[in-house]
Amino acid sequence: MSLVDAIYRFGKAARNYRHPLGLLAQRALGRPRVEVADRLTGLRFQCLQGADRMLGEIFHTRVYDVPTAPVRPGDVVVDVGANHGFTACWFAHRGARVVAFEPSPEVFALLQANVAANGLGDRIALFQEAVSDRDGTATLLVTPALGGGMSTLDPRFAERLALPVTGTPEVRTRSLPAVFRELGLARVRLLKLDCEGSELAILRSLEPVDLERIDSLAIEYHPDSYLLSDLLDVVLGWGDFHVSKVAPLDVENANLHAVSRRALEEWAGPLAAGESCR
Repeated sequence: MSLVDAIYRFGKAARNYRHPLGLLAQRALGRPRVEVADRLTGLRFQCLQGADRMLGEIFHTRVYDVPTAPVRPGDVVVDVGANHGFTACWFAHRGARVVAFEPSPEVFALLQANVAANGLGDRIALFQEAVSDRDGTATLLVTPALGGGMSTLDPRFAERLALPVTGTPEVRTRSLPAVFRELGLARVRLLKLDCEGSELAILRSLEPVDLERIDSLAIEYHPDSYLLSDLLDVVLGWGDFHVSKVAPLDVENANLHAVSRRALEEWAGPLAAGESCR
């Protein structure tokens, strides 16, 4: 790394993070748990080494913010694959009500602690479950990769990426239609899916009555588990959603945004309804 690159990266870190030198020191020392805090919001997190890098993607690059369906105070966000709570706290801090799912026992304990430490327990409902295409139980393949952020229900995903598996707990699974029905979620402003290969099966489980509840989706897709074309076929096959690919330059994950016609028309106003511009 050149001196210019090093100065740029440190400047960016100083602008975005509280105590950036302390964060770098924690990483350099290889501590199994690190503390990371956002400068602008003041939100702070205890997380497993490697997971701290997700904060920048969510808070600074904003990979899960859908520009044409912005999350507003009072909106409902469903966070599938909540990890250490970065996404849940990001939207709850902005006034949303969040329903968050994380199956890993170790990560879920840190998720609970982070929600409490940031004073957001009244806005975030937490469930130690995996959202899947069916209700029941499944084996979670726990990996330390990305601080547990790559733990998966999909053996093919783990095999293709050669992930080290350190645990195989049985976890409860719940389908998304069941989540909507049992929690009485009549309208979901944002459905965020990042569940390491389970996204396609979850989307295939949705019925028209479920889709009517959803304004937008932010999906981290995983081509090690399924073809992107298959994912697009499902979303475009719904017939009432606009799809755009999000490819920010400074993150490596692959995201799609999908927005319902209803949300687009609300965002665009009269022009979306076909009125001419005067």
